[in-house]
Amino acid sequence: MPVTFGCTDSTALNYDALANTDNGSCITIVYGCTDSAALNYNENANVEDGSCIDVVYGCTNSTALNYNELANTDNGSCIAVVLGCTDSAAINYNENANVDDFSCVDYIYGCTDPDALNYNELANTDNDSCIEVIEGCTDPNALNYNELANLDDFSCIDPVYGCTDSNSFNYNELANVDNESCIDFVYGCIDSDALNYDASANTLDPDVPCCYVSGCTDSAALNYNIDACYNDGSCIEVIEGCADPNAYNYDPLVNLPDNNTCLYDAGCYGGPGEPYWLNDPCYAWVIDVDSYCCTSIWDDTCQSMYNYCEDGWPVDLDELSGSDIIVYPNPTANTFTIETRLDIDVELYNIVGELIQVNDYKRIDISDYPNGIYNLIITYDKIRITKKIIKL
Repeated sequence: MPVTFGCTDSTALNYDALANTDNGSCITIVYGCTDSAALNYNENANVEDGSCIDVVYGCTNSTALNYNELANTDNGSCIAVVLGCTDSAAINYNENANVDDFSCVDYIYGCTDPDALNYNELANTDNDSCIEVIEGCTDPNALNYNELANLDDFSCIDPVYGCTDSNSFNYNELANVDNESCIDFVYGCIDSDALNYDASANTLDPDVPCCYVSGCTDSAALNYNIDACYNDGSCIEVIEGCADPNAYNYDPLVNLPDNNTCLYDAGCYGGPGEPYWLNDPCYAWVIDVDSYCCTSIWDDTCQSMYNYCEDGWPVDLDELSGSDIIVYPNPTANTFTIETRLDIDVELYNIVGELIQVNDYKRIDISDYPNGIYNLIITYDKIRITKKIIKL
C-alpha cells in the first residue's frame, strides 16, 4: 500500500482520513469565538463554536444614572446619580439633581411669623400678609370692648345695669353701668302699724324709731309725756311767769308759776322799774343804804354800790350803819374805796398813831405802806367815824 502522509488523529482539526502515515501535522481543535469583532473573540480558537458576543457599548456601572444592562463594554459615558427635587416649580428645586427623590415641596404662600395673628404653620413662603396681634376684648357688647383688638384675651366684662351710687338706698355693688335707677335713702318708720309710719320711707331711722305711744312729745310743753314718742297735738305751751296778783308783772295766763320773776315797785323817783325793781336784792340793799338813790337820782355812786353787790360781794365790805358810808374792800392789798355821797374828810393813821394821809377823795391808795392795821377817821358835819383798815 502506498504511504500517504497526513494527520491520522481523528480528533484533530486537520484529520485526513486518507492518510495512513501521520506526519506530525495534526492540529488540536480549539473551540471558541473566532470573530475578531466579537466581544469574546478568542485568537487561539480555530473552530467557531457559536459563542461570539457582539460588542454593545454603554455605561456598565449599575449605580450610574445611565447604566445600560445590555451594554457589555463601558464607553465612559456613565453619569453619577444626584438625588433631589427635579421640579423647577417646586420651592426646593435642585438644578443639579438628575433623579427625583419625591422631595419636592410646593410653594404655600402665607404668613410665616409665628407671633402674627394669621400665622400659617403650613406656609413656607411669606407673602407679607402678617397681621400684628392686638389683645383685648373683641365682644362689641362688652363693657370694655376694644375695637382695635383682633385677639380676644378673655377680659371682656359684661355690662351689669343698676345703681352704682354707694350712697343710694338701692346701690348694687355688682353693677358697673348706672341706669339712673338710684333711690335716695328716706329715713323714717317703715312699720305700717306704728303711729309715725312714713309711707315714703324706705329705711328705718335709728334716731327716730317707730312709735306706738302717743301724747305730747315736746319736752318744753306743760304736759310733756316722757313715754310718748308720737305727738298727738295735745301739747300745752308753758307760760311761765309771775302768778302773784300783787306783783307789777302778774300774768293771769301763767300755768307754771315762778314767783322769782315777780317784780315789785319800790316807789322810787323813776316809776316802776326805774332804775330797778324792788325785788332785786342788790337794788334793795343800795336804796336801803342810801335812800338818795331812790328819792333823787341813780348816780355813779349808786351804780358802783350796785355793781359791788351784783359781782357777789367779792371782798369784805364795811357798812357804817346809819351814816350812808360804805368802805370796801377790807382787808385790802392796795386800795380801798369809801362809798358815800356825803361831803367827808379822810385821815389815815398807822398803828402808832402817826398821820400818814389826809384826803377829801374816796379812793385811798396804801400800796406803798407795810402790811398791818391802820386807823381810818372819816369826818362829816362835825361827826367823826373811826374804822380799822387791814392791809395784807
